[in-house]
Amino acid sequence: MPLVGARRSAPVWGLAVLLAGSCATSRQTSEPEPGGRFYGDEILDPRCGSEPAPSCVEQLRAQLRAELGRRELTRLDPARCESSHALPCVRTYEACTPVAGVLLTVLARMKEQASPATPEIVEASKRPELDPFAFEALVAVRSPEAVSRAILRLGDAEVTCRRSGLSAINQLGTAARDAVPALERILAEGDWSDRKDAAHALGVIRDPRAIGALESALRGPPASAQKEAAAALSWFGQDAMGSVPALEELARSHWAWSVRNAAARTATALSGRSISPRAPSCRSRPLDEGQQWRVEVEGRKETLQSVESHRPRAGRGACSHADAGWDLFPLLEAPGTCIAGENLGEWGGSIVVLRGSEREPLRKGWNVNPIRPIQLGGTTLVLEGLAHLGLSTGIVTRLWRDPGGRWHADPILELPGLPLAFATTRGGRLLLLTDDKLDRDDPPCPSTAGKEVKGVYLLRIGPDGSAESLP
Repeated sequence: MPLVGARRSAPVWGLAVLLAGSCATSRQTSEPEPGGRFYGDEILDPRCGSEPAPSCVEQLRAQLRAELGRRELTRLDPARCESSHALPCVRTYEACTPVAGVLLTVLARMKEQASPATPEIVEASKRPELDPFAFEALVAVRSPEAVSRAILRLGDAEVTCRRSGLSAINQLGTAARDAVPALERILAEGDWSDRKDAAHALGVIRDPRAIGALESALRGPPASAQKEAAAALSWFGQDAMGSVPALEELARSHWAWSVRNAAARTATALSGRSISPRAPSCRSRPLDEGQQWRVEVEGRKETLQSVESHRPRAGRGACSHADAGWDLFPLLEAPGTCIAGENLGEWGGSIVVLRGSEREPLRKGWNVNPIRPIQLGGTTLVLEGLAHLGLSTGIVTRLWRDPGGRWHADPILELPGLPLAFATTRGGRLLLLTDDKLDRDDPPCPSTAGKEVKGVYLLRIGPDGSAESLP
């Protein structure tokens, strides 16, 4: 979340600077939001001014020991500290933030020069509210303890903890070889939002044991992980030569341009041959007409209904507890059964089975944003997506019931971006127009002089999640 409000010097941070002594100087911070929350971690300058680094570290160590010796940790602004807004595994700077947390941040920014403070950092990590700050510092000083702690975070149920673990492993690089098995599990079975980062981390570590897992990731969704796995294989040189056939196939057949291009680049680098991806046609020019879009598909003009034209309606029968708002709305209604969606925007959402007023989550998380159901024959698909502060995401999820009567909500296709418009075909497939976030750093159809090309995809999708990109 961005910094907000007018810029000024904050007395709160003056307290932290006083405690940090001459080793660090204050930066300008922003006005707090109502309630006293602060966003951003640029509180202290990591420089020590004229102070030699070893002397600076020793002063910080002494101050940190003094803070840890207190029964109650000193807060940055005790007068305004009512309750902490900290998320699990996330460094949060607000009125309730411990001064010890800021000291740990200063040490982290000194990187390996702060390694003499490792005993104090480890001691600080034993206090749960200091753990996010201490973990950052352990990674920065490249302590061996950082790897084992990062691996533990990879298995955490909280997405913020998994993300911090993945970020730490990327910083630690080849020193994090022990994380390879955990990363391989995420790449094969983890949440789709984590797989791309796991593929990248395996490439950064460059342990040849990971080549098989990366090659396997080329063969199935999500597209972002396929793209990252293809790029990561380029870092293994001749050890990854056996992956060239799979990369060539991906460069020919995948529906997404940037996935094809990443696969072709790596196949070229590994084989020494010039391998080109299947080129995009760049012929599609969808027209936005408000409540609908017009496109041409294989010589025929098609009208797609805007996803935004849908507004949740109130449920009936088993769905009577799902009212007509985004907080809870029907996705599937059947005798005695209601599956409903909850969409809280950037805060995530869920897909749940309703039993009266009780909810049984089928799919839940910060990246779950159900928008509307689509019926393809006997299959119910759910379009999910979010556009917020430059973010554009989309997923197609399938609702199904197993022989035991239990319902499931399984993602079957990661979309290039937010779903924009759709239509169903007589052949039982879904025409879906989406934003194109996936290719934003590698646009398939660059803008020409005086004409900007909006990045969109027109996909034809089957009930099983199979997809093809239409020109």
